[in-house]
Amino acid sequence: MGAASGLPSYRALLDRQGLSGVHETVLAGDEDAVAEGLRAFAAAGATEVLVSVVGDTEERSRTLELLSAVRRAG
Repeated sequence: MGAASGLPSYRALLDRQGLSGVHETVLAGDEDAVAEGLRAFAAAGATEVLVSVVGDTEERSRTLELLSAVRRAG
């Protein structure tokens, strides 16, 4: 993901947000932290969020369940 920070389109977006790199857009942590971050993106006006689900099978499953729950809660 780090290489994306140097692409002109991403760089312009990051600059408008005052961010130094794509790494500052990552949500990581337990379910509460990730849900809070997703709600903050929505409150800021995000209409789309790109999610890369990582981890072992159980972690990926928990992440997908969390994403579904946050989406349903709106």
